[in-house]
Amino acid sequence: MNTSKLSGNSADITEEQKDKLRKLFPEVFAEDKIDWQKLKAALGEEVELGERYGLSWKGKSDVFRVIQEPTTKTLKPVRDESLNFDETKNVFIEGDNLEALKVLQKAYYGKIKMIYIDPPYNTGNDFVYNDKFAQRRADYEQEAGLRDENGNMTRIDGLRKNNRDSGHYHSDWLNMLYPRLYLARNLMRQDGVIFASIDDNEIHNLRHMMDEIFGEENFVAQVVVQSNPRGRQSDQFFATMHEYLLVYARNIQECKLLGQSLTPEQVAEYKYIDDDGERYRLLGLRQRGVASLRSDRPEMFFPIYVNPNNSRPSLVHEEGFAEVLPKKSDGIEGRWMWGHAKVERDIQLLEAKLIAGRNEWDIFVRDYLNRDGDERTRKPKTVWNEKELNYQNGTIEVKDLFSGEKVMTYPKPVSLVRRIVDLATSNEDIVLDFFAGSGTTAHAVMQLNAEDSGKRRWIMVQLPESITDGGLAYKTIAEIAKERIRRASRKISSADASVDVGFRSLLISSTNFKIWDTAVRGEELKQQMLDHLNPVKEGSSEEDLLTELSLKSGIDPTVSPKLLKTTDGKYYLLDDSLAICLEARLSLALFDNILSAKPSRIILLDSSLHNDDQLKTNLLLQAEKANVEISVI
Repeated sequence: MNTSKLSGNSADITEEQKDKLRKLFPEVFAEDKIDWQKLKAALGEEVELGERYGLSWKGKSDVFRVIQEPTTKTLKPVRDESLNFDETKNVFIEGDNLEALKVLQKAYYGKIKMIYIDPPYNTGNDFVYNDKFAQRRADYEQEAGLRDENGNMTRIDGLRKNNRDSGHYHSDWLNMLYPRLYLARNLMRQDGVIFASIDDNEIHNLRHMMDEIFGEENFVAQVVVQSNPRGRQSDQFFATMHEYLLVYARNIQECKLLGQSLTPEQVAEYKYIDDDGERYRLLGLRQRGVASLRSDRPEMFFPIYVNPNNSRPSLVHEEGFAEVLPKKSDGIEGRWMWGHAKVERDIQLLEAKLIAGRNEWDIFVRDYLNRDGDERTRKPKTVWNEKELNYQNGTIEVKDLFSGEKVMTYPKPVSLVRRIVDLATSNEDIVLDFFAGSGTTAHAVMQLNAEDSGKRRWIMVQLPESITDGGLAYKTIAEIAKERIRRASRKISSADASVDVGFRSLLISSTNFKIWDTAVRGEELKQQMLDHLNPVKEGSSEEDLLTELSLKSGIDPTVSPKLLKTTDGKYYLLDDSLAICLEARLSLALFDNILSAKPSRIILLDSSLHNDDQLKTNLLLQAEKANVEISVI
């Protein structure tokens, strides 16, 4: 239990307000002081970030405009690419992850327990995203590398290579990653944690950037992962064997890591069994190491008595009992690990043993393998060098799934991501990876669920990055990821049919509703008004509309709408809270039916009211009486 001392002072209102601000915008604090320029930038105001403590680069001011820029994009369901579409709670999103993170803000704000990302390492061969929305299309395409100086198209996936000879080599990488991490933080639960793989090229910048976005007080660890035991012999001076895993909490006070399972050797240490069949080991009650002398903690030096007939310890001396004091082997007075009150409270956990050869008693603590019904775990170390974490295993795993075909270069091994997921999640926690690559994270989550009967859910986001190898049957990395997940799903479900191995395939797409252009005038304005009599774009299906409206209303996109039919028309109910009616004409009778379902919100098409002000007034009065919120599109 955490306790704090009452100071006797009145509440410090200023500090309380600063604490609230720090939770909302940790990036605006530098050396525990508010950086007002950064705060303005975070709130969307245009500023020039001058010289001050912190990470700075060309284009950083533009990053906040990118973050603040709203998107009208939505997610379009693609049933043909999905697996168990109507039953699954998993999501695969194909498209730009910046747009995806913006689209997911309402539905998943504060709901993600764990994020893992394996972003481009900026080695000189990586592709980076171009997020400059304000450029003319032609300028954008040329700068992004989509067209050369002669206007010829180069790449079709919106990526450009970030070459080392670029004058903004590091800046471009930072401009790409910063807004994505910033938006991802919003999605995390207060007890959430993010893991990011990286190598030496950008470890220094990524750490500074994550300090700024998540707050340096929320730094958890910088783990060294031995990715290549042989070492990379192509390096110039040292054969690199490792990469890094940066770990940050959303709120360090709320963060809890579950620990790693004990090794078989560690389990074997629990060699004793009590009367209830529980396994335990014995740990000496005498304090060892630092501050282990009587003079360090005098109150922890006291006698414990042992009944020689049954070897039971006691704090009460009786005739014939042996006295045991916490003395060291050389006779120097030491101390116990426990104080008198704790010994009295937990005396049943103590055990006395007669030490052979010394004819002296010593006191031990029973340390049980299981705690509160769960097998104990160990804290993960900051160096991971197990054989199964060798990155070569990732290549082998994917080749095996694809019948020996090498469709991906050096994907992360499932065992690495599985360990991360096991450390940070349980039950029905949601895992997000917005640099999904070949889909290793989805594979790892499903595999772990099969092993521990978990119900974890995953969200993968991957840009349809073009594949240059013309010999493959797949055109993009997103296609490879979806196929890899399908193949892994078949393998996992064959062993355990209860695991959710499906996914809803969703595509980042333009909105299904016509967007009002405030710049048009004259005849164009008149035409626009006529066009907006029906706000729905031509070709939009009801499923497309339902997905967009539910997502923008903050409802999980895996929630299936319930179709309710009446004699007066139909409507959909989502999550028992949102009713959506897409009928071309709405009647009072149909509206009464919708209200009878007792939703808290109703969405209607404005065109369904046919400019009937009396009908609209009646609907609003009924909704107000029923305390239901109405939205009209």
